[in-house]
Amino acid sequence: TAIFAFTMNETNWYADLLLPESPDFESLEFNNRWVTSGHKAHTHNYAGCFIRQPAVKPLFNTRDLTDIFTELADRLGMLPVYNSLLNLVFGMQSPFELSPEKKYSVEEIVDRLCKSATGEEHGLEWFKENGGILWPISELDSYLHVKMLEQGIRYELPYQGRLKVVGEELKQRLHEVGIEWWNRQAETYTQPLPKWEDFPGIYRDVYQVGPEYDMWPIYHRATINPGCDNLDVPWNAEIGKDVLDFPGVLINPQTARRKGIRDGDRVCLESAFGKTYGEAVLSETVRPEVLAMLGYGHYMTPVAKELGLPNQSELDRIDVRLMCADGSSSDHTIVKIYKV
Repeated sequence: TAIFAFTMNETNWYADLLLPESPDFESLEFNNRWVTSGHKAHTHNYAGCFIRQPAVKPLFNTRDLTDIFTELADRLGMLPVYNSLLNLVFGMQSPFELSPEKKYSVEEIVDRLCKSATGEEHGLEWFKENGGILWPISELDSYLHVKMLEQGIRYELPYQGRLKVVGEELKQRLHEVGIEWWNRQAETYTQPLPKWEDFPGIYRDVYQVGPEYDMWPIYHRATINPGCDNLDVPWNAEIGKDVLDFPGVLINPQTARRKGIRDGDRVCLESAFGKTYGEAVLSETVRPEVLAMLGYGHYMTPVAKELGLPNQSELDRIDVRLMCADGSSSDHTIVKIYKV
């Protein structure tokens, strides 16, 4: 396995070969997600696009990842397919589409993207000076209802009626081949209205734990760690040390007093399957029965495990009895917390 990278993280640790690419400070990127996403609820009154441009010239013999992929596509004889995919993904408008047989540099590609998004009004040089551009749009563009009317799409009545029809068919086919272990989830498909279930009771029944297991851990995001996927990047970890709850477990002050835990105490979260450790951070932002932490996902390889962060992955496991009807496993469990 070969990976292009400029940081060491858990995914890269498993690669057979790491190849360098220019980091963000040395590379060029165009972003027009506000134009082509088709869902603008986060922009409301404006759409737009912008670029990320190099702050410094490459310090070493590295290349922009776009140039690397273009070179690979050319050497593999896939340049026409590669250029066609770029045209499709970025919604390139005539006359700025990439020609199938031409090999473009990243600067040429981004220049065409800029002109395509702005109707030839602004190219790369303009964006280098101005960074980005916004233009007003109707608030109606923020609502999917308008698009549904335009395309003649109806709302399912009763509740998710189509799901009920397909669910009945799936349930029948599963039973035809002797599959019974999906019966509880299959019942969800066939209900015309959603049914309330006692999920805390279901968890206790599955895990078979005592009353001292009375806390529900959750994981959350921080600005420097979107999606928690880069918690193990050393640069992010270094910055994260200045964030209040980065190494810790958020616990409600009322709960902390009841359990004899003070701010800064090292605590253990223990489930039926494992333990994880962190620093108690007293906060009114969590409910008395909830614990919150940043960690989820990477936690076993050298970079990640040396950070000493509490991690949800050490506490739960996949169990078919806790899967929802779409096959997703639950990322929750019930734990007890105590000072160590």
